[in-house]
Order: sequence, then structure tokens, then C-alpha cells
Amino acid sequence: MKPKEFINKLKPDALKIQKNHGIPAAVIIAQAALETGWLRHPIKDKYTGKYAYNLFGIKAAGGWSGETVTINTHEIIDNKRVDIEAEFRAYDSYAESILDHMNFLFENPRYKEVLKKDDPIEFARGLQKAGYATDPDYAKKLISIMKSHDLLELNPKNKSENEFTDIDPGHWCYAAAVRLKNEGIVTGFEDGSFKPDQSITRAEMVVILDRLLEGLKFEIVRG
Repeated sequence: MKPKEFINKLKPDALKIQKNHGIPAAVIIAQAALETGWLRHPIKDKYTGKYAYNLFGIKAAGGWSGETVTINTHEIIDNKRVDIEAEFRAYDSYAESILDHMNFLFENPRYKEVLKKDDPIEFARGLQKAGYATDPDYAKKLISIMKSHDLLELNPKNKSENEFTDIDPGHWCYAAAVRLKNEGIVTGFEDGSFKPDQSITRAEMVVILDRLLEGLKFEIVRG
């Protein structure tokens, strides 16, 4: 799967977790990309071929009572790669995997300090420090993925007041978009639903005109 397609597939569920529970969407997607190779190396049972939908390489330990798959994997021990066979958790969907990833972090005390961080880069470093993976370059790889695929833009604290997720500052309507956003007339910039080059529907036009009229009435009354 191509990175852009992969990101778009996971972004809605990752953003829900970020909004409701504070885990950076950028980290969620970067971890999934790293663990599965952008889904080029998905986890599936070595004996049956059963697909696990496991995006984060979470093993079937710690009281897990759900479905599992057996795979060949490896760990880094004393800076040496060691090949092992292990049981991993299996799910029915990617959304279920993302939700369990969140639960996994909240249920493990060693991630308590990590979960206090809302900056994606610091969160990634915290995961490595807490022992999420044995790879000594785990955080570095996550940060590289986040930066090279603009995932840091998914974190609201990385945006200035007038930055948007789906409109480039060089776009011919950018200045007007900033003004209308600040006036509350047009919305949808932050969640990517504005889509500057998409045709407007009659329903959207009605809403915009209604907001304009309300704004004009306010100015008249105030004046």
C-alpha cells in the first residue's frame, strides 16, 4: 500500500483517539507504518495465513484473551538480532487494532509518563524510553516517518492560528480563506473537509450566505 493511501485509511480513527484520549495521531500512524512496512508486511499466522489486523506488533501477553496468530519475528538483544517465534494479538479490523493500542498504553503503568506528552516527537521518544520496542533506533525511525510524511501537521499544537491541513499557503484563495475562517463564515480547514478545489453544493452555499447575512445584521446593529 502506498504511504498516502495508508495514512488516509488510518487517519480518521487515529484522529478520534487523539481528540478523545490525547495520543498523537502522528505517532499512531507512524507506529503502524513502521510495524507493518506500510502494510507491505502485515502480521498473519505462519501456519494458517490468518490475517491479524495487528498494526502495532502487540504480542499476545499481559492477560490477552482474544484471538492470536503465530509468526516468525525478531528482537534486538545486546545489540544483536535474535530470531524468535511468538504469539501476537489478532483483531477483526484496523479500527479495533488502533483502539486496543490505546488501551494497551493506558493499561501499562510504564507508559504513564509517556501519556502526559502531547508533542508527537516527545511521545515517540517516551515510547522508546519506556521500552515499547527493543530497537535502539525506534524513536528515530518514528520521527523520520512523521517528518517525511507531514504527519506532525495532524497535531493541533503544531499549527498556527491560520494554518490548515488541506490548503497550501500558496493557494490563490489562502488569504480569503484566512479572513473567512476568522469571521466564522467558512469552516472545515482543520479536519481536511474544506477541499479548496472541490465544487460547492447548493446546501453549502445556503449555509455560507446565511452566515454572511447574520454577520451583516450584527454589523448593522452594532453600528
